[in-house]
Amino acid sequence: NGCVDTMRQEVVVFLPPHVPSGFSPNGSGANDMLYVYGGPFTDLEFKVYNNWGELIFTSNDQAMGWDGNYKGAPQPIGVFVWTLKATTPDGTLHEKHGDVTLLR
Repeated sequence: NGCVDTMRQEVVVFLPPHVPSGFSPNGSGANDMLYVYGGPFTDLEFKVYNNWGELIFTSNDQAMGWDGNYKGAPQPIGVFVWTLKATTPDGTLHEKHGDVTLLR
């Protein structure tokens, strides 16, 4: 009968946050920064602490990762602790914590 119909629905795709277990800021151009993957996120709070519990990096911008330095000085090889609070577009708050190994 020549009838035409159209349907449209917006689909928002996002992934929960993920932080790698290691990175190597050695200037090779590969794996030089520690980023929060996933998203997009409407809110983000990412923090990294050294083994004395001192806050050495914080970011509210997913595009801004940690380069392995603190106050301009390269941090030693070792394990660093991170905490993360991220909100996905559906309003879900993801709170995570873990550790990352810095290799040079």
